[in-house]
Formats: sequence, structure tokens, C-alpha cells
Amino acid sequence: MKWIIIILVALVALIAIVFLIGYFMPAKHQAIVKETFKGVTPGRIWQAITTAKDYTNWRTDLKNLEVVDSMHWKETSEHGDVIDYEGQVVKEAEVFMTRIMTKDLPFGGSWTFELKPSGEDTELTITENGEVYNPLYRFMSRFIFGHDTTLKKYMKNLGDQLAK
Repeated sequence: MKWIIIILVALVALIAIVFLIGYFMPAKHQAIVKETFKGVTPGRIWQAITTAKDYTNWRTDLKNLEVVDSMHWKETSEHGDVIDYEGQVVKEAEVFMTRIMTKDLPFGGSWTFELKPSGEDTELTITENGEVYNPLYRFMSRFIFGHDTTLKKYMKNLGDQLAK
């Protein structure tokens, strides 16, 4: 019985420490990933990233997708999270932004996609300006998952789609 109490106290202390570390971390973060797609035109990448109705054809993290219109859609993630998004063309064929519109999530923010042609290749930079509201999730997002994990998965899925 004594060992059970010691283990429980240690577990509570660990959770409290993780919570405190997360509480004192900034809610906002920025993560950036870049990839150069060899022999792929900016137009081909632009088409893929701005056509939400086709996301389920190549994004492995989506369970379902409901398109409201060309700039608004609802994604159901592989974990069952339902998230409303809004897209915005910042600069035609060069800069596209997506923003989480759902308010009751433990996170929020936007992704900015920037395309730069270089000869026959195209460099894509995705910048996440994110916010993590829950201190426990903030700690896990930074130290366990990594802020750029979803970006890297998206970039890999896109690369696989463009290689077809």
C-alpha cells in the first residue's frame, strides 16, 4: 500500500511539473518547413495546396472532408477532430494562407504557403503561426510531438502526390 501511495504522489508531482512548465511557456509559436520539389512547376503545387476538395486524395491525416466553398472547408482528422478552415489567396500563384476557424480547440493558428520558382524546380516554404492554449498540450506540443510534426507530414504527403 505504501508503494502505491508513493507512485501516486510521484505521478501527481510529475503532472504538476509538466503543467507548470507548460503554463510558463509562450502560447504562440512559429514553425517552418521548406522543401524543393525537383522538376515541379509552381502551378502544379499551387493547384494541390489550394484545391481543398482533393485533399482526401493525398493527405493521409484526413478521415473526412466537407467542402463548404472553395475557401472554406471542414476536415475530420485521423484522430476524429473536426476543424473548420478558411483559405485566403494572399498573392495569386505565390502565397496562400489557411486559418483554423474552430474556436473550441486546444490550439489554433494559420499556415502560410510560399512558392518560389527556381529554374525547373519549386521551393515551398510552409510557416505555421500557431497557438496552444492548454498548458499540458503546450508542453506536449513542444517537447513530445514537436511543433513541426504536422507540417512535415503534410509536406511528405504533398511530395508523394506530386511524384505521381
